[in-house]
Amino acid sequence: MRFHRRLVIVFAAAAAGATYARYLRPRQLHWGATPEEVSRALPGDDLVPGPSFNATRAVTVGAPPERIWPWLVQALV
Repeated sequence: MRFHRRLVIVFAAAAAGATYARYLRPRQLHWGATPEEVSRALPGDDLVPGPSFNATRAVTVGAPPERIWPWLVQALV
């Protein structure tokens, strides 16, 4: 009985890990980004020619850059 319970726990953990790797992780790596944003070259991509990890996340802001830039750099001033 004890062996059976451990086997079920191991199987459930493996299934949860496989589900995460197959369905959830890819979404996390491209959270909010459009397919075009994911596929295009971005500034700094040339700094690491063969990266071992790649993620593109994005947020759409409904305002022009001249209104957003001062807010982004306020901590630097």
